[in-house]
Amino acid sequence: MGFPGWRESYGVPLYWAPDGLDWVALYPAPRGGAIWLEGYKEPPVLFKDDDFIDLGDEELTRILDYAHWYLSFKEGPSEALENTEILMQNTLEAGALRNSRIRRSALYREYMGEHRDEHQRPSRYPVNKVGIRNKS
Repeated sequence: MGFPGWRESYGVPLYWAPDGLDWVALYPAPRGGAIWLEGYKEPPVLFKDDDFIDLGDEELTRILDYAHWYLSFKEGPSEALENTEILMQNTLEAGALRNSRIRRSALYREYMGEHRDEHQRPSRYPVNKVGIRNKS
């Protein structure tokens, strides 16, 4: 969106931008050769009992903190709300940190105009609008 005529531009890429989780936009487009990108791989689809999710220690610790906090309600509300409150606080802080990282990438989506596309797509479940100005 920021480079008019980008479809006809070729050369050594000077700029790049993420476009979703598995695409990268390059400007100008390379005519040939290879580009080496390092990043995250697409998450696996889990089918079998021995399939696993590749998590870092920081994520696994927060998931276990949440499970401990949640299961402490079996001991009574005072146990969960008073004695294990720090575990829930840790989980919420980790979630806020992850959301801030996702929010930072929203700038690229807005610049590329993707936020407009989401609002202009037709709804899966159309709503019948009732009113004097609607012809139905």
